[in-house]
Amino acid sequence: MISASFFDAMMSKYTLKTSRKRNYHRDSTMSKSEVMLILILFHDSGYRCLKHFYMEDIYC
Repeated sequence: MISASFFDAMMSKYTLKTSRKRNYHRDSTMSKSEVMLILILFHDSGYRCLKHFYMEDIYC
């Protein structure tokens, strides 16, 4: 089982950082639970590419 602190460390290490400040009213971020759910569904789906899985099954 993965602990929350390990997941937070991996998210901060591998998350892309923006180089400029966006002019939106609020941040457009997903919660940790949403990211974890998408990763679990991806690993169970049989897809090889996360982008194709997200665009075809999640983003519909």
